[in-house]
Amino acid sequence: MNEFSAVIATPRPSTIDGKYYTNYVIENLLNGRFYYGAHETFDLDDDYQGSGDLIKLAIAKYWWVNFRKWYVWFGESKAEMFRLETMVVDEEFVARPDTYNIALGGDVGNIARRTMGAIDAAGKCYRVKKDDPRLVTGELTPLTKNTVCVKDSESKVFRVPLNDPRYISGELIAFSRGMMKGQVVVRDPLVIGKCFYVAIDDPRYISGELIHNCSGTKHTKEWIENTRKDRSQRVWIHKNSKDRHVKESELQTYVLEGWVRGRVLRWKASDETKHRMSEAAKRREAVRGRSPLSV
Repeated sequence: MNEFSAVIATPRPSTIDGKYYTNYVIENLLNGRFYYGAHETFDLDDDYQGSGDLIKLAIAKYWWVNFRKWYVWFGESKAEMFRLETMVVDEEFVARPDTYNIALGGDVGNIARRTMGAIDAAGKCYRVKKDDPRLVTGELTPLTKNTVCVKDSESKVFRVPLNDPRYISGELIAFSRGMMKGQVVVRDPLVIGKCFYVAIDDPRYISGELIHNCSGTKHTKEWIENTRKDRSQRVWIHKNSKDRHVKESELQTYVLEGWVRGRVLRWKASDETKHRMSEAAKRREAVRGRSPLSV
């Protein structure tokens, strides 16, 4: 039980765009720990299970059937949604031992702009606030310090140290977003996965030999459209621990046979995935100045 256990909001889509802008709670029914999050969706049954490292690790360990998820608020916009999450998931909330939240609430994009990657003397990487005192004392160094963004002869962009021999010799040239002006990302339709920059007036781009990276073939677009249309007309049902995705027009027939609407998720992470998620959660909690917690 927690302070949100009795708070159950009535689903209400936004009058602006028809989306559901929600705040939700996911509770572990075995130990009472819970996660508070924000989510925007057109489908409240989209099986979204939160984005936090600890809650993901907990679901992998205990399975989704041992969790309860419910919505505590519905609003009109993304700004309202994140504003409420920011008010709830503050420093005090994150420090509580009964929550799975390890990052402050709010728009992840804004959080990313307020933080930066850093590295210590041992080579361990962190994400910290830009005003973290350890950056001033030198205990941590910005990841991008003494590095430069470069482009090679194949227009691939990456970051190297300032003393990289290829950069010093001129083999790699410094690259900035300003250099992208007048250029476009293209791909060769005959070579899978090869993308690069060319000038907008490049003859190959104008002739169609090279196509914009975001362009898809007519067949691909039709397939995506048909797939979306088909999925929107289907519903999940389950019976005897079996799931099935059927057409909504056939739902009544299955109900008469004992099938129940809904889906039973039985995803179980591999040991390697659990270890990777556990290590990520420990690093996040170390940044928050807390000792790693068990889930």
